[in-house]
Amino acid sequence: KDKGTPMGQLKSFPCQYNLDFDNVICVGNYIERETEGVSPFGSYGVTVIDLWARGNTSGIPLLDGTTGFRMGVSFAIPKVSAQLFELWQIHPEFSHVKIKELFMSSLPQSDFLKPFSKTGKYLPSSLLGDD
Repeated sequence: KDKGTPMGQLKSFPCQYNLDFDNVICVGNYIERETEGVSPFGSYGVTVIDLWARGNTSGIPLLDGTTGFRMGVSFAIPKVSAQLFELWQIHPEFSHVKIKELFMSSLPQSDFLKPFSKTGKYLPSSLLGDD
């Protein structure tokens, strides 16, 4: 069961800006597969989260000098940003709103993630070579 925080119940920035500005994309972190759950330490909200991305990363340098595995929305956001940047490189004439619309319309939707977000859309790990 998810132990994250429903973002509609509290102010959380920058995602709260997504209520007032159409150029903000708020990202949530899902676990492993889009059908396995939302991150237990992440936030969610049907009024705030636009899409989900898997924030799993291995090979992270740790303080003890070794490398390890970490997960969280902090690792999911750069993956979404990279995809948006690539799209903007292809269409530099598009506005930020048009880029967001094009990007969001290209993503699949998960019925499992839908109750925790505005759209239930997610960035498939297969696009990123994370599988």
